[in-house]
Amino acid sequence: MERNLLFLIPSSLLLTACGGGGSDAPEPEPEPTNFTVTATASEGGTISPGTANVLTGASTTFTVTPEDGFLIKSVNGCGGTLDGSQFTTGPIRSACTVTARFDPVQIRVSGTVTGLDGEIALKLDSKTEKLTEDGEFEFAVNQYSDFKITITSQPDSQNCTIENGEQKAVEDISNVIVTCEDKLTTAAAIEAVADFRFKLCLEETIEETYAQDVTVINCSGRQIEDVTGIAAFSSLVELNIESNSLTSLDLSNNRRLQSVNAWSNALTSLNVSRVHTLKSLKAYENQLPSIDLASNIRLEVLNLSYNNLAEIELTRNENLIDLSVSNNNLSVLDITPHTALTFLHAGANNLSEIDLSTNTSLKTLYLSGNNLSSLDVSNNTDLRSLSASTNNLGDAGATVDVSNNLKLVELKLSGNRLNNIDLRSNTALTTLDLPDNNFSALDTSANTALTVLNLKDNSFTNVDVSANAALTTLTLDGNGLTAIDVATNTQLNYLSIKDNLLNAIDVSNNSGLSTLLLSNNNLTAVPNGLSSISNTLATIDLLQNEFTAAAESELDVLVNTYPNLVYDDDHP
Repeated sequence: MERNLLFLIPSSLLLTACGGGGSDAPEPEPEPTNFTVTATASEGGTISPGTANVLTGASTTFTVTPEDGFLIKSVNGCGGTLDGSQFTTGPIRSACTVTARFDPVQIRVSGTVTGLDGEIALKLDSKTEKLTEDGEFEFAVNQYSDFKITITSQPDSQNCTIENGEQKAVEDISNVIVTCEDKLTTAAAIEAVADFRFKLCLEETIEETYAQDVTVINCSGRQIEDVTGIAAFSSLVELNIESNSLTSLDLSNNRRLQSVNAWSNALTSLNVSRVHTLKSLKAYENQLPSIDLASNIRLEVLNLSYNNLAEIELTRNENLIDLSVSNNNLSVLDITPHTALTFLHAGANNLSEIDLSTNTSLKTLYLSGNNLSSLDVSNNTDLRSLSASTNNLGDAGATVDVSNNLKLVELKLSGNRLNNIDLRSNTALTTLDLPDNNFSALDTSANTALTVLNLKDNSFTNVDVSANAALTTLTLDGNGLTAIDVATNTQLNYLSIKDNLLNAIDVSNNSGLSTLLLSNNNLTAVPNGLSSISNTLATIDLLQNEFTAAAESELDVLVNTYPNLVYDDDHP
């Protein structure tokens, strides 16, 4: 008989066999992980915050803000969704990036075309709209942008214009108006002209079919008295109406003009007030008492010399480069705004002072025939030519300081009261004109480039021109010279030393002379070397001297070689 045995095993032994032990601690939970979420934005807006540290499995939210004039186009990345301006990511399990993109707000720009007979093309930026009949057109532009609609083509027989075509797109715009009108034929425009000489000129010179296509009118020297009807030529760019008999000229409707030549008329009135495109106006030799140039801000060349102007306002004409207002009645001339000015002719006025401190680009300056007692050209270092004759310069021993004008080529200061001037810095001088002053001494040793020197009617008793070998013209009339050495001046062509006290002169080195004027001196002998003058037709004036009989006999022979030789024959 089999027996079933039951063994009891302690539970502690079973636990040990399974690897368990009541005294061991459980393993720790893993540390939570953080991931970086980066946010970026295109032009036109922002997304914030720029970065966020997010626990594994968690989400985070970003705020998306478009700039004024932009809207949200899209926000993508990190498995998120956009709700209004809030973008919430999906559960984050790795580093990722959220990207926000923005588009400009589009503004509707629309308008109408009326009067069209053909095809017109309108352009805004790179977009073009074409119409073949009256109707509406529409463009889209970015909000807050500046736009301009232009006409790129239109019917040949029509002139189309745009109103309100250039604006800022703040909100939808619907007020752009394009109006097309049939062009006036040139024949019809000419028929309406009253002055028959003007009409004849237009008939002879204009080839365009339509008046609005005419850009140039040349009607100078035609004895025209009236140009009424010129307004029909609304596209004029250049008008040449000089040397006529006009007393008034109204160009206010010719608003595309850039150049007007109206000199040598009898104008007492000239209206260019609406011609904003004008760059050159020449109206010298007229009778203008005044002129309004406030709207002509593009003017670069202005010549109003020989008029009756008592004043002129040029403050707004800051682009002037060339200005001529000579022979008027101006007592004040403000050119301080004209920093680009290179040429100024303001001679023969009543100016007692002038400020040239800002005109640093000046190259040519004419101020003769005013009442200037001083002249500061220290800032005008680019000057090439300076003429300030017939003023009051030199009062109380003052001088004109040209030491900064190193580029000066021509200096004319005749008819003043100067008795000294320092020319040592002016080595580029070729012309020096100082007659009718109070000079008794002058150093020209540094001015070796001089070709013309005029020291007439001063108080010189001695003049040294030995360093001026390039001289071709030398005038020393009306001084107190008893002698002059011109041996080094071999290039002389013209030599005048009239009305001095010369006892003798040697011209043997001056064979190139074509004019020799030595009248009213104390010469007793024939100038040494006179017979060396190679030009037998030279003008030689030896009148009013004290020639001996022997000298006159010598001259009697020389006159056979030089038929233009004159002298007093006191010993027949």
